[in-house]
Amino acid sequence: MPFVFDGIRYQGFTEKQARYINRLFGIRPDKPRLLYHRDILSGYYELVSEEYFHNVIPSIALDTTTNHFVLNLARRPQQNFHVDFGGVIATRNISNIFLGASFYRFNKSLLQTSVGFQTGSFYKSATARMRLDNPFITKFYIEPSVTFNSWDYLESEDLLQDVTATVLRRVNRKAAIDFGWPVGRHLKATVRVEGISNLDRYSNDTTFTSTAILDELKLKGIKTGIRLSANDLDRKQYPRRGKAMSISADYFSITEDYTPGNTAINTTPFYGRHNWFRLRLSAEQYFNGGFYHPGYIVEGVFSNQPSFQNYRGTIINAPTFHPLQDSRTLLLEKFRSFNYLAGGIRNIFVLRNKLDFRLETYLFKPLDYLSTDENQDVVKINDVAKAYLAATAGFVHHSPIGPISLSVNYYDDNHNKWGVLLHVGFLLFDHHSLE
Repeated sequence: MPFVFDGIRYQGFTEKQARYINRLFGIRPDKPRLLYHRDILSGYYELVSEEYFHNVIPSIALDTTTNHFVLNLARRPQQNFHVDFGGVIATRNISNIFLGASFYRFNKSLLQTSVGFQTGSFYKSATARMRLDNPFITKFYIEPSVTFNSWDYLESEDLLQDVTATVLRRVNRKAAIDFGWPVGRHLKATVRVEGISNLDRYSNDTTFTSTAILDELKLKGIKTGIRLSANDLDRKQYPRRGKAMSISADYFSITEDYTPGNTAINTTPFYGRHNWFRLRLSAEQYFNGGFYHPGYIVEGVFSNQPSFQNYRGTIINAPTFHPLQDSRTLLLEKFRSFNYLAGGIRNIFVLRNKLDFRLETYLFKPLDYLSTDENQDVVKINDVAKAYLAATAGFVHHSPIGPISLSVNYYDDNHNKWGVLLHVGFLLFDHHSLE
């Protein structure tokens, strides 16, 4: 007998809430219809993809009068206010703590309001967002947000070894609004309009002196773009199952306001506008092989992004490949380019249910390698032989408080070649607005 459903029965939901959920299953009050197995699966997975509905209990009953099934959805009592607390402890000075709170209001639409804070020596962040799932257009949502991020690379010390100091302090402010909707059963489309106000303070020298007056680079403007993505990875860090893909196209209209410090050769301030487009493609997938889970990641960026007033201000704002867990905490100059291709192999050996050994290798190929000359200007080098290697080997234990990882990392980079990193908790950071 085929799985044919007459409808859905609700327990613990109001009439308006039931009407909202019906839309996820494609049920409209003016057009009643039978549901099939694929409709039930698609609607249910769409429902529980939102954290608010994780307490919904499904069951199936047979209506002997019609010989059709009925889906029963029951909800356990829950709190509309949630508080999250976490953080990460690491052997480099990149540890931080996180505090977040979310409030849900569910009637004929679902409204989620959330705030989050991270604080540490290297990274600080504050964000507030509000997501409204539109009650009139099925599965369409609007999400405005405001975000403040700051990174202090000078504070990124290593407790296990001496490293070259990076004199760079970054402040990233952005206000954005996202419009999202599903495309088919697995893809999601997002259109974003974002206002940007950034401040970079940096030295053009590789050594730090207390008398240095830092360059100031202010970037303000608009970023608009569209993104098509899918993600069913089993974990947000160190996954071993699933796949993810993303294709994004962005347009930038940015004003550059540059004030040189005493480490700059060109001491002339600059104020001007830049406009450019960028296309980014990425894919990641893992294969279930029992003890051995092979995986891969590929990424490509293509843009006509212009250079800023000097090499340092340009390289820190160029698109970047982040292959390893600590890549966002390092200024990897050889892994940055306006146009590049990159990829890697991730070998995951499952030693126990929650213990993995990971051996990963990556290759980064800049299509226009960014270098500098004696005047600190940007020089683009098109050399087909230039490619750079990154690799890591380490153990990861997936604990209730997050991953516990010990790894040895290698970058084909002059200042960050070898490193040993131990961290407890998720080592995750918000993306910079120019990424």
